[in-house]
Amino acid sequence: MAIIIVASKVVPKRGSASLVGLLSGVIAAFMGLGDFGALNTFISYTIIGIGTDLALFLLGNPENLFVAGFVGAFGHFCKFLVKWAFGAITGAPVGFVALGLAKAIVGYLIFGAIGGVLGGLTLRALKKAGYFKYLAEKK
Repeated sequence: MAIIIVASKVVPKRGSASLVGLLSGVIAAFMGLGDFGALNTFISYTIIGIGTDLALFLLGNPENLFVAGFVGAFGHFCKFLVKWAFGAITGAPVGFVALGLAKAIVGYLIFGAIGGVLGGLTLRALKKAGYFKYLAEKK
C-alpha cells in the first residue's frame, strides 16, 4: 500500500495508483505469486490500485496521516472484496466464505492502514527532502 500511495503523489495524475496496481498485478501474475491463481492475483492487485485512486479522489491529500491510513485501509479492503467475490462466483456458500474471511477483514483493514500511514510518512519525508520542489523545477 505504501508504494501505491507514494506513486500516486509522485505521479500527480488521476489514475496513477490504478496504473501501479495494474502493473503490479501483471508482474505478480507472471511471477506466480498469490494464493488463488494468476487471474485472482491480477484482479486483486488491480482493484487495490482502483480503490486507492477512488479513495484519494474523495479524500484528497495523502500527506495527512489519517487520510493516508484510511486510503490504505480502503484500498486493501478492496482486495478482500475480490477474494469474497471469487468465493461467491465459484459456488461456495456465502456464509461459509464470510465466516472463513471474518478474521481476515480485520487483518486487511489494519495492515492496509499501516501501509497507508507508512506511505504518508514517506511522502512527508520526500517533501521535507525537497523532492517535489526538485520535480517542479525540472518542468
